[in-house]
Amino acid sequence: MSVGHKQELILFTHIPKTGGTTLRTLLEREYKAQALFLYNDHGVHFRDTQQIGNRINHVLPKIKCISGHFGYGITFPHLNKPALALVTTERPITYLAMVRNPVDQILSLYLAFQRQRRIPSHMTFEQFVYTKHCRENLQTYMISGKSNTALKEAKENILHKYAVVGVTDRYAESFKLMKKRFNWKINTFPHLNPGHSDKLRREMSSDLISHLQSKNQNDVNLYQFAKEKLLQDFNQL
Repeated sequence: MSVGHKQELILFTHIPKTGGTTLRTLLEREYKAQALFLYNDHGVHFRDTQQIGNRINHVLPKIKCISGHFGYGITFPHLNKPALALVTTERPITYLAMVRNPVDQILSLYLAFQRQRRIPSHMTFEQFVYTKHCRENLQTYMISGKSNTALKEAKENILHKYAVVGVTDRYAESFKLMKKRFNWKINTFPHLNPGHSDKLRREMSSDLISHLQSKNQNDVNLYQFAKEKLLQDFNQL
């Protein structure tokens, strides 16, 4: 079943540990076979940009949304150019994302790495933040599609390219905005993939919080910007 070449195509920029797994599940429920998921856990291992472009072009007439751990323009850190440049379509493209307070996002990432045994079991959170796994200003990089310093571009994208940028600690408001914007039929959202981070968050030293905020100042700024816009938009519903 073709979705029509003029129908809007939604690209979900799934930033890790922002509540994106919940949103991915919503997209899967809403769009079913008309959703394309570009994740390694779906058995997809893309080696180059051309391979991604070919994959998207092959299914483009039948899909309504694309979801993955990619940045704006369908960018990946290990590839040198955006895959969207290789996608041939006249359909209007819009974006969807979730952002989160970066301290909480990094803490949730640490807990996920623990569960997945991707780090030593004895590694503390403070040790984790100094490893290569803890990328600075990841959210700014993914929303801008350029770099972790491209805060201005990320804000411009939120204003002009993203239909909705939700906020993890305002999930109910985020969901209602998305539901209205995209005319979703689903009425409730599941709470998936919890991080159980409350205890560690309370025990975190003020020095460590200050360090994380300083190293991720662009993400702090972006999160605050997105949250203010979200609440403004929600109050206009």
